[in-house]
Amino acid sequence: MIFSELIISVSRRQEKCQRKPADQRVSTEQCRQRDIRQRDIAEEMRGEGGEKMTEQTGREPLTEGVFQVGVMVSDVEECLKLFCDTLGMKVVFDARNQVQPAKGLSGVEYQVMNCLMLHGEGGVDLEIHQYVDPPAKPHPPLNHNDIGSMHFMLRVHDIYQVAEKVQELGYELMNPIVESEHIPGFKFTYFRGPDGMMVELHEGKVEMPEEMKQK
Repeated sequence: MIFSELIISVSRRQEKCQRKPADQRVSTEQCRQRDIRQRDIAEEMRGEGGEKMTEQTGREPLTEGVFQVGVMVSDVEECLKLFCDTLGMKVVFDARNQVQPAKGLSGVEYQVMNCLMLHGEGGVDLEIHQYVDPPAKPHPPLNHNDIGSMHFMLRVHDIYQVAEKVQELGYELMNPIVESEHIPGFKFTYFRGPDGMMVELHEGKVEMPEEMKQK
């Protein structure tokens, strides 16, 4: 593609993106509110765990904890049906048809994407990405024992009820619900969510036995 053709192509995509309804475009205020929220979370985490980590390692930590987990999907609406309509998470950031600000991140100079951030009480945020133009390439889901595979865990009040609800939506459990041999009362299972993502469910308070704690 010659340079003039590239300019025309980018211009057409920008025009297409700008024709979207205003309520589907990311605003400066949305970005500002997200930044403020992440800063507040960081300060809270620093106050709760920063001193303890410094005491354990003898040095100031360079990270402030995990803010969010990001997953790439083919349809954000399917994710909203699962995580929000069924499991009760809330949308705290919604930017549809925005231009990916990190140019070249996926080997493509210009990409239009949907980006949503979901929040559940007592945990980190879940960021959902859907590449629209050009669309993302499908990829076979990885198994739990494959190098590079990832999953995230959702803490629930009733694991049997939640497992039943996700199965009613057509998602399959990857293993029967089991109780940890090391942590009494800790129950967990995995299921395949949208596009084969691995999601772990757990019920119970995580209290590590003294013999398993790192000194």
